[in-house]
Amino acid sequence: MQIIIRNEEQQDEEQLKRLIRMSCEESFLINILKSKHLVNKLTAFEGKRLVGALIAWKSTFHPHCIYLRIVIDPFYYNENIPKRLLDELSIDRQLPLQTSIWDTNIALREFYEANGFKYIRKTCMPTLSLSRVTEMEQQVANVINNIEGKIVTVANILGDKQLKKKLTLLAKDVYQNTHEDNPVAEMGVEAWESLVYPDDLISEGSLICLGVNQEIKAFSMLHKSEDDDTLELGWCGSVDTQTIPLIPELVLQQITYAKELGYQHLQGEFDTTSVYAMEVLKRISFPPSASWHTYQK
Repeated sequence: MQIIIRNEEQQDEEQLKRLIRMSCEESFLINILKSKHLVNKLTAFEGKRLVGALIAWKSTFHPHCIYLRIVIDPFYYNENIPKRLLDELSIDRQLPLQTSIWDTNIALREFYEANGFKYIRKTCMPTLSLSRVTEMEQQVANVINNIEGKIVTVANILGDKQLKKKLTLLAKDVYQNTHEDNPVAEMGVEAWESLVYPDDLISEGSLICLGVNQEIKAFSMLHKSEDDDTLELGWCGSVDTQTIPLIPELVLQQITYAKELGYQHLQGEFDTTSVYAMEVLKRISFPPSASWHTYQK
């Protein structure tokens, strides 16, 4: 099998789409190829058949690394193809490389670990079936009765500039603290507000716990999903370690909120580098799911 590595502007988009689907990769990679953020791309061909590709790009939100994705035709896989693609990559190596893959992609996980990539985090992405959470309803009632603080929705505070800014800055601190291996860009409050309050935010289902002096103790955001019967948990956090246990209590109320509105599923995205997200998984039983593994070199 003779593999030819190419670095050229044109690519067979249909073959690349097929390769991405076969690799269970995300379709946004096609959009990256057409964007200004693309840094480099390499392709591996056997004859006229595309059997591998490497795509590298930058992010304005996380500018301190170069994102990398390798996709290989599983019927042509051998460790020589990703190694040759990586060796041919011509970029500014002052920035670290970062990549993420599904935990089921054993071949590439072994390749990255054997070639100097450091394991950064695991991201669990379970989906909770809301038709099976009736046993949580009494738990929610107990939470409401015993929680120390006042629970309000984000919708309640959007008109209060001071509280809105407090939540923005707390969410910013939480996000930065959980992404120390790949720092975010320096941005002003307005830019962070656009991230904390995006268009898909469900403000009536996003919850905040306030203290007696109107200080924000904890928060958990809720978002629309691409699927009409599903909602997604968003960023969560607390002001200190003592108030972290408030977060799963807020999530329990969001579960009830979603169920009462007739939604069937609630999705979560939980990074192991976030003590806040891990507290939710410790306290609430989500079903087993595939996970996303992130490596850096």
